[in-house]
Amino acid sequence: SDLACCHTCLKALQSGMLTSTNADLAFTKDAFSNWKNAMEEKKGFQKQESSDSHMEAVTRCVTAGTRNSTR
Repeated sequence: SDLACCHTCLKALQSGMLTSTNADLAFTKDAFSNWKNAMEEKKGFQKQESSDSHMEAVTRCVTAGTRNSTR
């Protein structure tokens, strides 16, 4: 079946930058598969993109990338 993960959230989780209790399992470990609601407002991708865990993952990955690029 077709599954999708959030690359940023998965990378942050696997790198230990995001705790598994903060991670949205539907876009990390379990993978997203509810295609019926994928594009609905406040569901699916939009819900993931605006979630606290996604915003934390983006911030931590950007910070880590900035830190690594200045070395």
